[in-house]
Amino acid sequence: MAAAEPHAHAATWQLLAAAGAADTTPGPRSSHAVVFVAPSFVYLIAGELSPRVPVDDQGAVWRLDLAQDAASAKWERVPTSGAAPPPSIAPTVVAVGTRLYLFGGRTAVDMQQGVLGDVYRLDTTTHTWSLAWSRAAASSGGGGAAADCPAPRSYHAAASLGGKFFVFGGCGPSGRLNDLWAFDPQAASWERMPDPPRASVPPRGGAALAALPAQKRLVVVGGFDGDKERSDAHSFDVDARAWCLDSGGGCASCAGEAPTLPARSVLGVAEHTGCAQSEGGAAAGAGCSHSSHVVAFGGECDPSATRSHDAAGRFLSDAWCGDGQKGAWHPLKTAGDGGPGPRGWFASCAVPGGMLLHGGLDASNARLSDCWRLHLGH
Repeated sequence: MAAAEPHAHAATWQLLAAAGAADTTPGPRSSHAVVFVAPSFVYLIAGELSPRVPVDDQGAVWRLDLAQDAASAKWERVPTSGAAPPPSIAPTVVAVGTRLYLFGGRTAVDMQQGVLGDVYRLDTTTHTWSLAWSRAAASSGGGGAAADCPAPRSYHAAASLGGKFFVFGGCGPSGRLNDLWAFDPQAASWERMPDPPRASVPPRGGAALAALPAQKRLVVVGGFDGDKERSDAHSFDVDARAWCLDSGGGCASCAGEAPTLPARSVLGVAEHTGCAQSEGGAAAGAGCSHSSHVVAFGGECDPSATRSHDAAGRFLSDAWCGDGQKGAWHPLKTAGDGGPGPRGWFASCAVPGGMLLHGGLDASNARLSDCWRLHLGH
């Protein structure tokens, strides 16, 4: 099949936060997390510098203010207090209002070892850490509590939607997973969502999860199933509590269409909230046919030939836009500051008008420290 042509809809890369002294930036790392908190802050937490060894900075939090222009934007380390999470690699961090929730991660090299399963909360108004939910405490409560919460895991995917956050898949003590859970911060409790069809949504690590609030949908993209990188995308209707609800839509893989997104894992995704400025100078998002689509960037397309996911494989630096309901993808034209190079295991999050990413791993097995913002527009 001939390669797809880039869509006329364009995107622009902007390099942010020039490198500074070692103690004034988070530095190179991979398998970490970034998350946006309104009105303008991006927070960075956790990660690794050496393979599968957590950066030794328990509770450390870095912050970048997107209200600053690109030339002057700088990372700052934010002092925190309280019960901080242990250093870890590959946790997820999501924002619910002004609070961040960190779940999972691991502290050891092997997939089955050192996996974590607690939920920590960071109040960004006071920068105070606290333990929001403890697996040990839930299990000691009896009544089969352990079955009512997700297994510890790393390299899972998470997203915030409707005042809750959702966790999908990842690498647990018994292997790769394909379950979906919702955590309610108000009740401090988990709820298991219906499992997807295993035949069409195999267990995986390194997938990405995008939230589409207007559609009240979550979209799982890509991942590594233990054998190969995945190219599939699957949507979950939160209100209907159903995967790929409509036979004629939902997602391409369930509708029987071949997805056009090249296979990848450890990638970045974000909701396409609409062009920052649509043609004719209309308001943000107005008239943009790509609103509530999913933007995907980069990731690993081939694992290491000798060490699978224990070493760097072959990485991508392409950007794609896909319909989160029908699963049709097209590549994006990108312009600007040259754009980030090929990478995987980076941190990314949705920001107003696009996506932000930091660091990651390149094909030479080097950790990266650059920070980029993708602006969506014509």
